[in-house]
This record gives sequence, structure tokens and C-alpha cells, in this order.
Amino acid sequence: MPSPAETAPHALELAGVCKNFGHVAALSDIAFTLNKGEFLTMLGPSGSGKTTTLRIIAGFMEPDSGDVRMHGESVAHAPPNKRNIGMVFQDYALFPHMSVAENVAFPLLARGCDRRTGARKVEAMLEVVGLAGFGPRSIRQMSGGQSQRVALARALVFGPELVLLDEPMAALDKKLRGSMQTEILRIVKQLGATVISVTHDQEEALVMSDRIALFESGRLVQIGTPQELYERPSTSFVADFIGEANILSGTVGAGGTLIGAGWRCTAPAQRLGPPGQAVRVAIRPEKIHVDASGTVEAVVRQSVYLGVEYRLLLTLPDGAALQVRSRDMQQIQDLHPGASVRLAWAPEDVIVLQGA
Repeated sequence: MPSPAETAPHALELAGVCKNFGHVAALSDIAFTLNKGEFLTMLGPSGSGKTTTLRIIAGFMEPDSGDVRMHGESVAHAPPNKRNIGMVFQDYALFPHMSVAENVAFPLLARGCDRRTGARKVEAMLEVVGLAGFGPRSIRQMSGGQSQRVALARALVFGPELVLLDEPMAALDKKLRGSMQTEILRIVKQLGATVISVTHDQEEALVMSDRIALFESGRLVQIGTPQELYERPSTSFVADFIGEANILSGTVGAGGTLIGAGWRCTAPAQRLGPPGQAVRVAIRPEKIHVDASGTVEAVVRQSVYLGVEYRLLLTLPDGAALQVRSRDMQQIQDLHPGASVRLAWAPEDVIVLQGA
């Protein structure tokens, strides 16, 4: 018999959601589920559909078809104030004429919470986000990182069923983004919040997410854990968007051999089609090694020193570009543009992509 957790409705479910803007299909058949306490990141380039999906979940926009369900109940046509959703906007949307405490208390008072109870909840939430004692301060006195914490506290203080983060790191500098990624993750996990975040930053998605939903041209092309998307991307787009990838085209030979124009390697035979079939594969730069016994010849075009590693840009005999990242500093530092090298990688590191 399944446990109650296995039969309980998902915290959120999108089923066949479509949205058109005129003759342009902004979303096509978007479908996924979200479990309680899960952190999902919707990732993709600008115009891929992730923000439109977020707006439909929030209730700012209705789908043309399909359904949005929270805990099994349809909310596709419910207004935002009937969905019990907290949201952190890209620009935080804090009230500049209010204090920190007043900003955080706003959603409580809007829901009819009495001021004394609200004050206790605000104080407790400010402590959770690391801003204990900051309640009386003006929003204008807060730094970017502190303002983000205020916005997060306001989104969480009333115990929403779902929290939406719209490009939460966009207004922060790179160094602060790194520390805030860890801090936001700590806060939402401490509170057991269910979160959907939107970003175009793949590093942010890898760091923060339980799962990533990757969008391309209005479609959800793959959803899974960060490790699944990195190690088992389904398409060239996924392989290239999540981390870095060398995409090579070749033909399947006998016994798990891949044959390109002037190069060959091996891959697990069970991942390949029949001999003669065209195939596209991905190989991560860190999985490729400069090895005198390697079966792939290449020419060095550029060697870039990055402190902890070297990045080599190479060309294969068929003209295809290849990137290698290596921490074997002593071996790599003597390689100069024009040098011929041999390369090797393990068969299990070859990722076979869908389609040719």
C-alpha cells in the first residue's frame, strides 16, 4: 500500500500549459510537478519561456490551455491573492517610505493579522534572515544584499504554500551573488519552503536547485537534478547550456567505435545505434586529457592560464574546435600554439545525444 506521502497531491502541477502572444507560441505543452519542500529552478536563455511560466504560476497571466494545480486544486484562473504565494521580484519591489519591519509586516496586515501577532512574526523572520535588530531602519539605509533579505523575509513571513523568486541575484555583484546563493538556500531549507526560482545563470541553478527545468524556445527540454542534467544531457542544447561541452559529430563503427573526420574513439556500445548511423556526442572539457598514447590528434590554438588550471583551445583534423581544462600544470604549461598533441578520454565519459 502506498504511503500518504506517495498519494498526496503535488505542491504544484502544470499540465499541458500553452500560451500564445499573437502568432508567437510563448509556451508549448509545459508539464511538470513540484513536491513540498523542493527547490526548482527554471533555467534558460532570454525569451525561452521561463518568466512567462512563472507569471502563469503566480496568477499574473492565464494560460491559453492546460491547467495549474496547487495541492490538487486548479488555480489556473484564480487571481494572485487567492493562491497563497510569496514572491521576490527582480528589483525586490520594497516600499521605500516604510521601515524594514513595516515592509515585512505588509502581507500579514493585508491578510488581517493583528499588529501584535504580526510584530512577533516579523521579529522572528528577521532573525531567520540574519537581520535581527534591523526592523526600525529605513529601506533606503539597506545594502543590496540586505534589501534582498528583506524581500525574502516579506515573501516568507505569512507561511506561503509556494515562494517564487524572479531572477533573485540579478541586482547583485558577482561576489555577493555567491554568498547570497548559499544564504537563500539556508533560509528556505530551514523553513521547509517550496520554491521556484527563475534565472539565466547556470551556475546559480547548479548551486541552489534540487531540480532544474531547462527551457528553450517556449518548451521544457529537460528536467532533473543538477547532476542528471550535467552528466546525462538529452540534447546538444542542454549539454552546452549546463556547463561547457565539446559537441562532436561522427558515425557509429563496429564494437562501440565512433569515427569522425580524422579522429576516432570508443564509447559504451549500448549507448550507440547500429553501425553506420550518424551520431552527435558531448565530452566535457575536464574529461579530456593530453596523453601521448591517445587516439585523437589535435593542434593547440590557444593556451589560457586560469590560476588553478589551464584552458586549451584545440582543433581536430576535421576543423572542429575542442576545449580542454586541465590541472596538470607542468604538462600543459609548455604547450604553445601550433603544437600537435594527442588526446584521450574514457569511453564512459562520452555522452550520446538525441538525434544526429
